[in-house]
Amino acid sequence: MCKNYIAPLLQNEAALQNRWKQFVEEEIQEQCQHGAEQLKSYRKIATTRYQEEKASNPSKYAKINLVTFGFSNCVNNQGYHADSEKVFKDSQKLNKTLFGKSLTMMCEEP
Repeated sequence: MCKNYIAPLLQNEAALQNRWKQFVEEEIQEQCQHGAEQLKSYRKIATTRYQEEKASNPSKYAKINLVTFGFSNCVNNQGYHADSEKVFKDSQKLNKTLFGKSLTMMCEEP
């Protein structure tokens, strides 16, 4: 799971840099859903930041970005996330069964 972010760390510097550049481009492309104007603005910001980080300490920033944002976000997206609407409805049923009232009925309005 999500090994495409970790594998370059175990390879060489070139693999690390290539995956980092690819990751930055993937992040830019994700912004397409917000429209062309936002994409253009985000591309400029992301590209400038990438160039600055690459100029100062490319290995450090590549590792930080791939692990912190790439790997962590990938793992978080792989996990199970309960539907909040279903959880709320089920908790209301449970409260009604246990207490005879739903939670909304038990709370007083201010």
